Amino acid sequence: MAQIRVERLDHLTGQRSLIINGSAGSRGDLMSAKRILVLGGGFAGLWSAVGAARKLDEIGQGPDAVEVTLVNRDAFHCIRVRNYEPDLTPVRVPLDDVLGPVGVRRVEGEVADIDLTRQVVTVITAGGQKALFF
Repeated sequence: MAQIRVERLDHLTGQRSLIINGSAGSRGDLMSAKRILVLGGGFAGLWSAVGAARKLDEIGQGPDAVEVTLVNRDAFHCIRVRNYEPDLTPVRVPLDDVLGPVGVRRVEGEVADIDLTRQVVTVITAGGQKALFF
């Protein structure tokens, strides 16, 4: 499968999301599923992950055939349209409330490295460093 990289810019918030799609078939049984990896849970990232899951469902491909994963630094999508507000708690949307019902996996952490040659993204999580293959 050809690798697809798409970078999206959310013009409202200025946040960038990177969508990486690839096949990890050469990495053994645990890595044989196809994956769509979305980096960033802003408007563009959230829309991309949910849209990918919806499209896969439309064509009859479940999470066992293609895994969609979203990586974000925390568990929330913030609707940051009024940047002057000091407390955004009332406008935080739990990502799992949106992603879980459509079968998107969420990884909480900071992206530390993207290795396109090895097709791996390194994420620093609360539990330590994690390698996400795509």
